[in-house]
Amino acid sequence: MTQRGETSTRWLWAICAAQVPMMFVYANYVAALPLFKAEWNLTNVQAGTIYTAFYVGYILASAVLATATDYMSAKKIYLASSLWLALLNFMFPLLADGFISASVFRGLTGVGLAGTYAPALRLVAEYAPEGKRARMVGVYTFFYTVGVAASIYVTGALVANFEWRTAFALTSLGPAAGFLVMVFLLPTLPSPRGDGDAGFELPRLPAPVWVLMGVAGAHRWEVFAFRGWIVTFLAASLVMTGAETRESALQVASTSAALIIGLSAVSKLIGGWFADRIGRPSTIIVSLFLSGLISASIGLAFGAPFTTLQILCLIWVIVMHVDAPVLVVLTTELTPRRHLGSALGIQSGLGFLLGSLSPMVVGKFLDMSNDSGDGALPVNWDWAFIGPGIAAILGAIATVFVARRFIAAQKPPEGDAHASRP
Repeated sequence: MTQRGETSTRWLWAICAAQVPMMFVYANYVAALPLFKAEWNLTNVQAGTIYTAFYVGYILASAVLATATDYMSAKKIYLASSLWLALLNFMFPLLADGFISASVFRGLTGVGLAGTYAPALRLVAEYAPEGKRARMVGVYTFFYTVGVAASIYVTGALVANFEWRTAFALTSLGPAAGFLVMVFLLPTLPSPRGDGDAGFELPRLPAPVWVLMGVAGAHRWEVFAFRGWIVTFLAASLVMTGAETRESALQVASTSAALIIGLSAVSKLIGGWFADRIGRPSTIIVSLFLSGLISASIGLAFGAPFTTLQILCLIWVIVMHVDAPVLVVLTTELTPRRHLGSALGIQSGLGFLLGSLSPMVVGKFLDMSNDSGDGALPVNWDWAFIGPGIAAILGAIATVFVARRFIAAQKPPEGDAHASRP
C-alpha cells in the first residue's frame, strides 16, 4: 500500500470518531421543531426557513473554508470551526426568542459545520488509495449520517427530560468532544496541498464536474426535505391516528427518525461498494431515480400504521443516500488535484444552496393544504414531498444524458495520478 493509503487508513477512524459528536448540533432544531412552532407561533414556512438558515451559513462559509484547504492547514480550520460550532449553538438557547433571532443564530452555527465537514472530507478523499477511494469516502459519510441520527436521538432524549433551552446547550458538548479528539488523536495531521507551491488561482474545472455539482444539488434538495420534516411527518401521523398526544408523539417520532437515519447509514457503504464495481454513473442514476419515485409518493402513506410508515421511510432514506459518497468520489476523480479543495467546496456549497430551499418549499405546500395556526401539526401530506421527488429524477436524467457523455470522453490529465477513469 502507498504511504498515502497507509496514512488514510490510520486517520480515517479518528476523523470518523470526531465527526459523530460534532454532528450533535446539526439536527437538534429538527428534533424540537414542533416545540418552536408552538412557543413562537411559527408558520410552516417560517419553521422551514429557520432550518434553512443553518444551510445559508454553511453555504456562505463552505466555498471559502473548503478552498482554503488548498493553501493552509485543514486541521487548523477544523479546530477553529469546531469551537465556533459549539459556541454559537450554546448562544442559541440564551438569545434566540423568535423567528428572526433563531434564523440568525442557526445561520451562524452553519458556518461552523462548513469548517469541519469539508476539510475532513478533503483529507479522506485525497489520501485514500485509488482502488478504495469510494469505500473510504463511504465510511466517512457513513459516520456523518450516524452523527445526524445521534443528533436527533440525543436532542429528543434531552428535550424529554429538560426544558428545550437546557437541551440545546447540552448538545454543544458534542463539538467540544470532536475538538478534543482532533487535538489529541491527530496531533500531526498534515495539510493537503495543491500542486507545488502555486499561489491562489481561480479553479478551472472540467465540464462534467459542473454537471455533477448540479446533480449533487438535486440530491441535497431531497435529503434536506427529508431531514427537515421527518420528525414532524412521523409525529403528525401519530397524533392524527390518536396513538399519541403531541408531546409524547414528538419523543416517539424523534427516536424513530434517529433510528431510521442511523440504519440508513449503511447506504453509504453500499454506494461505495457498488461504485467500485458497477461504475459511478450507474450507481448515481439508479439511486436518484428510485428515491425520486418514493419521495413523490411517500406523502400518500401518511396515516398508515406507524410500523408500516417507519419501514417505508427507512427504504426511502436508504435508497436516497446510496449516491452520496459516489458523487464526491467522482468529483475528486475528475478534478485536477490542485483544485480539489475548491471543487469540493463549490459542490458542497451549491448542493447546500439548492437543498436549503427545499424545507421552505415543503413548508409552503403544507401551509397551502393545512391550518398552521397555534402550532398545529399538518395533517395533509399527499404532495408535500413531490418537489424533492422531481428534483431527484431530474438529477438522474442529467447524469444519464449529460454527465455520463462527458465522463466517457474525459481523459485523465497527463501525469495526474489523482484523476482516473470511473
